[in-house]
Amino acid sequence: MGVRVCVVSGGTDQIIEAQKLMQRPHIVVAMPGRLADHLTGCDTFSFDNLKFLVVDEADRMLNGDFDESLKIIEQCIPKNRQNLFFSATMKDFIKESSIFPISKDCLEWSEEFQVATVETLDQRYLLCADYDRDMVLIEALRKYREEDENSNVMIFTNTKKYCQLLSMTLNKVGIQNVCLHGFMRQKERVAALNRFKSRHVRTLIATDVAARGLDIPSVQLVINHRLPRTPKEYIHRVGRTARAGRKGMAISIFRFPRDLELLGEIEQAINTKLTEHPIDQKMVERIFMQVNVTRRESEIELDNNDFDERAQNYRRKQWILEGKDPDEMENLYRKKQKDKIKEIKRK
Repeated sequence: MGVRVCVVSGGTDQIIEAQKLMQRPHIVVAMPGRLADHLTGCDTFSFDNLKFLVVDEADRMLNGDFDESLKIIEQCIPKNRQNLFFSATMKDFIKESSIFPISKDCLEWSEEFQVATVETLDQRYLLCADYDRDMVLIEALRKYREEDENSNVMIFTNTKKYCQLLSMTLNKVGIQNVCLHGFMRQKERVAALNRFKSRHVRTLIATDVAARGLDIPSVQLVINHRLPRTPKEYIHRVGRTARAGRKGMAISIFRFPRDLELLGEIEQAINTKLTEHPIDQKMVERIFMQVNVTRRESEIELDNNDFDERAQNYRRKQWILEGKDPDEMENLYRKKQKDKIKEIKRK
């Protein structure tokens, strides 16, 4: 068809992206922050002929996190255009957006019958103490690999740092894997995904960056090593398997008794009872010391690589691109972290 497509995302060469934008592509697929950066720093292209603005994952894009970038984009595109918003859930803030106001006569379409999870998905849970979580994960994965060594497995965790730490730890104990999180450069993310999709590596450890929006066609097992914060996030994660009528399994590791309330909320949301996954507790105890020592080695290695400092630099860069005061935002970030720790201690 001769359609020219340009991808604009953080982590790639900005000059090369600018050159592609100058060639007037028919379709631009972009992250808001990076596109706003191009629009404010370069005047060699324009979107004067833009006809359609598509906002995918609108519940994420319009929740406030991207407002500064979206305001810049909105100011640089024609007012006479068609807006298309796609979202798994229609939040009030989408309809009430001040950046992209939705008219009263807009067309709203939604599926009449929404199934939270598919029937071909075998959903299970594991209960363990907080300090046993890594060992339970390794033993569950080892047992699964004994029965099916060729399956693709996705393991979800909650933070970028722990994603990297878990990946390093599993590699050290002989479980080859790649990881995917927001602090990786775009080239590193693409390389990791390609290795997983091509089955050169059959285990992917990821944050929620991989829960939706990525083309990963064949995953047989999803493990929630660190639990999602809400039932909705759980549904997105386990939706990476059992796709297109295929069978799949999801195993979620719950801390006893802290996470029992979340287990009940998930079961209520999906209208399905999770079944308990069998685990060899003696084997968990047997590998306890080895895994703990290995994880500590990985922690030291991560600290030596200045991961926290690089994470801080990444945050400050994003805030600057969004036009925010990095010092003010850093103080706010640290306050939120302290409040989160206090909340965890109260539980």
